[in-house]
Amino acid sequence: MAKDNAAARAGGGDDKASLDPEAPEVRDLIDAAVARAIAGLEQTNAELKDEKRRLAERLKAGEGRAAELERLVQGRDEQLARLAVDGAVRDAAGRVGLVPAAIDDALGRGRRVFTLDEDGRPVARDAEGAVVPGADGKSPLTPAEWLETMKDAAPHWWPPSSGAGAPGAGARGGEGSLSYEQAGELSPEHYARLRRERRIR
Repeated sequence: MAKDNAAARAGGGDDKASLDPEAPEVRDLIDAAVARAIAGLEQTNAELKDEKRRLAERLKAGEGRAAELERLVQGRDEQLARLAVDGAVRDAAGRVGLVPAAIDDALGRGRRVFTLDEDGRPVARDAEGAVVPGADGKSPLTPAEWLETMKDAAPHWWPPSSGAGAPGAGARGGEGSLSYEQAGELSPEHYARLRRERRIR
């Protein structure tokens, strides 16, 4: 019995020694556990960095596509606005009686005068961007009103006055060129022909 108790005491002593943190075996176990933990953290950190990099790349690619889409939409909007302004000026030109040969010139100048408002209607603006009032002093200047104001600046847009004779070639000394003021008295067909021949200055 005494021998068994001694053995038990001896065994208990071995267990206590095996839990001693200073024991080489225990230190090895602790070091191994710490190494595994550090390795796990490093792996997790690397995975997080890789995921962050992939997300940044996707975001950058998405921003590039968004910028390209915005440019396309803006270009389309500008084209539609130009078509809307051209349509309004062309319609007004037909109603106020511009000569057909003057339409292109009127459209080109009209694009510098009119923009579309929030409702998609053409609105005349001055050099500072302020809305130009129309004849009633309240509503914006309409394309038809604008064309009427151009009679002095662009008289060649209009057909000759009733009863006024068109200047003949002999009066101009043969096949010379015409000023826009003189060309304004010509018929639309004659005007168009002289424009093609670059004889209107």
